[in-house]
Amino acid sequence: MSIINSFKKLIFKKLIKSKILRGDKSFTLIELLVVISIISILSSVVLASVSSARDKAYNSYVTQLMRQYVLAFELYKNDNKTYPTATTGWNCLGEGYSGGICGYINSSTPATEIAIINNNIRPYIKPTKLTKIVDLASGCTAQDIIDWGCVPGPPDDFVGIQYTCSIVNNNVCTKNGIAWALLGNVKCNIEKSNTFNVGQNTMCFINLVDSYGAN
Repeated sequence: MSIINSFKKLIFKKLIKSKILRGDKSFTLIELLVVISIISILSSVVLASVSSARDKAYNSYVTQLMRQYVLAFELYKNDNKTYPTATTGWNCLGEGYSGGICGYINSSTPATEIAIINNNIRPYIKPTKLTKIVDLASGCTAQDIIDWGCVPGPPDDFVGIQYTCSIVNNNVCTKNGIAWALLGNVKCNIEKSNTFNVGQNTMCFINLVDSYGAN
């Protein structure tokens, strides 16, 4: 807002100076409307730039965080010969979510924080939390992501990071993945991840077993 205020002061200063040089003591309606229009245009441009910069910063933070999570799961698998097993469905990674709920917060069955999963990978990554809600209007449903795909569905708001181990054979996770969301139509920018542009935002998914191997 300081940039916008600076523009305002500059415009009014130049306008007043020109009026003084001409000997005028008042502003015409046209002059005021022109000034207001210029300020409105500049304000919209500046605010759009600030919003875009914030989105990019958030996406960069989440992407770096996801790389850490992928590495944490790979280190866990290297030490334990398998990925962490979990109850059927989705589990929140990290902590501090409102009400312990993450994922599709509009859903009747949102994921909850699972201490077992987070404790399993804690030696490999510091506890984290994501609180920004990403609007996935007319986008993916939870079942779509479980099936490793994304098709148009009902509006949903997504928050946080989710991990699933949907198939377990002999205590070995043989089908799993991590899902997260980014702001804007962007690429997920993590090796072997899947990008789904959903409305104005993006859903990301990576299948760890297929991408990095179960053994």
